[in-house]
Amino acid sequence: MILGTMILGKVIMVGLALIAILAIIFAIGIAVAIGGYYTLLSPDGIMEHREDTTTHTPAGNVVIDASTFGGNIEVGDSDTGNIEVIYDVHATQGHLADIVTGTNYSMDGDTLDINAVARLTSDSSMLSVNRGADIYLKLPKNATYSFTLNTNGGNVKVPDTNGASMSIVTLGGNVDLNNVSYGSITVHTSGGSIDADYSAANSSFDTQGGNIDLYASKSEGSINAYTSGGNIDVWVHDGTLFSVDASTTGGQIQYAPTTMTLSENNEEHIIGHTGAGEGNLSMSLQTLGGDIDLGYD
Repeated sequence: MILGTMILGKVIMVGLALIAILAIIFAIGIAVAIGGYYTLLSPDGIMEHREDTTTHTPAGNVVIDASTFGGNIEVGDSDTGNIEVIYDVHATQGHLADIVTGTNYSMDGDTLDINAVARLTSDSSMLSVNRGADIYLKLPKNATYSFTLNTNGGNVKVPDTNGASMSIVTLGGNVDLNNVSYGSITVHTSGGSIDADYSAANSSFDTQGGNIDLYASKSEGSINAYTSGGNIDVWVHDGTLFSVDASTTGGQIQYAPTTMTLSENNEEHIIGHTGAGEGNLSMSLQTLGGDIDLGYD
């Protein structure tokens, strides 16, 4: 009797272990490659993927307008010397055809204009279906770039580029800028944080649901940062001459320069300027739900 009970217990334990393993496999997914398509088993059911790619000869100046939904936009280095626009389309099984991609381009002198779009074939399609498209922009380094990047459901990442202007809008993700240099930068996200290591004459950062972390290497121009749900950290080069208007309704303000002249100075609002240094940087910083930290690097 005891032996039978022990065997039964072991059988139950093995069964529970198998169930746990199957649950993990189901959660992570099983990918099976089939030509240019592959399927993925996920909690939402079987997911299908499709990759669409267009290739373009680079020019001295490149203007890129990229728009997608339910996915990320990411800029990276090109291994071929050409510009590659790669769409990674994903949808619940049977719905890949709901998503179309298209890349239009034109040349004007030494400027190449690229318009890249991933969209639904019909706005009235079932909203409950899990689907979207990531866009990867593979770019050579021997050009200047201007960007207008829009996604309503993902993150945006742009490293190591320079040009005239950059405009980024995401309704559901984070924005990461690393070592970028532009005349102007505008970033808006309604559902994530902003992390920027950059140089720009004028920059504006706005988020409804996250932190803003800025490292600004340019000592002139303007910085505007607003968040309704996080902290703001701004770091500028040591010795930069700047003025600042910083306010918070739910936190504290800390600043490193000890030689600031302040016309307003309390826990939730400061207005002031440094008395010496290089450049002429103007900053407006506001948060409704966090702290502000301002200092030299």
